[in-house]
Amino acid sequence: MKFRIERDEFNEALSDVSRVATARTSAMPALAGVELAVSGDTLTLSCTDKELSIQTTLAIGGQKDGVVVPTARIITELVRGLPDGKVQVALEGESLIVEAGRNRSSVLCYAAN
Repeated sequence: MKFRIERDEFNEALSDVSRVATARTSAMPALAGVELAVSGDTLTLSCTDKELSIQTTLAIGGQKDGVVVPTARIITELVRGLPDGKVQVALEGESLIVEAGRNRSSVLCYAAN
């Protein structure tokens, strides 16, 4: 998975959907995550707590399709702290690499299924 997106647009979408992610994850840790799914030039962000689900779709510069589930709190705080402008996001192994300006961060992810 690989895509480019404006930080402000990504931050707003993450903030909206991650409100549903639960912090209590002992039985199902993936419920603390936000699913990021790239298909062509579309990014779909989804979260659920098994009672409520929220999903939003954004137009992006998609470079490689894929699905990944990073921890919602971590990815949201990371993107919020990035400088304005384009953000490059790519999956490398089990880590999501987020780059903007001089910043480069790595976030471990859950399995998408």
